Amino acid sequence: MLRIIRHPALWILCSGLGAHGLAQADAVTLNITGNVIAAPCVIDGAGSLDIKLDDIVVSKLQKSGDTSPFKSFDLKLKDCPTATTKVTASYTGTVSPHYSDSFINTGTAGQLALYIQDGASKTITPNTTRQVDVNSTSKTAVFSQKVQIYSKGSATAGTVIGNIVVSFTYQ
Repeated sequence: MLRIIRHPALWILCSGLGAHGLAQADAVTLNITGNVIAAPCVIDGAGSLDIKLDDIVVSKLQKSGDTSPFKSFDLKLKDCPTATTKVTASYTGTVSPHYSDSFINTGTAGQLALYIQDGASKTITPNTTRQVDVNSTSKTAVFSQKVQIYSKGSATAGTVIGNIVVSFTYQ
């Protein structure tokens, strides 16, 4: 049986006036962010690479600009995912007090710096980046470079030590 509501207060409550306050609530904006990133490659080898320079007689490093022969080496990355097409290497290290485009020698030999070039003989200065394409067939990326001792003149005998951190980002 259908009953008709005759009481005015009950009619107002049921008609929505009681729920009217809900329609005027404050709005909230949701800001959603995120990143879709390229997956990393795997560094081929250990987490560090030891580069042994050939011994050089100190008398060959007595004039400013005298150098040792270059020693070539590669930083290889493998197992790059298909979506990763480029790799950027960032070379971080202390600038030599002798040459602003070279890395500091922290060994005991004096008046020397470490000078690095890429495979195309372009200087790799401290705190710079290089980028290479990932080989889509082999899923590898290779950073070829070479290092040499560079003399400010009047070099002294001792050890040559350099510490350069190379970090990678992927695109």
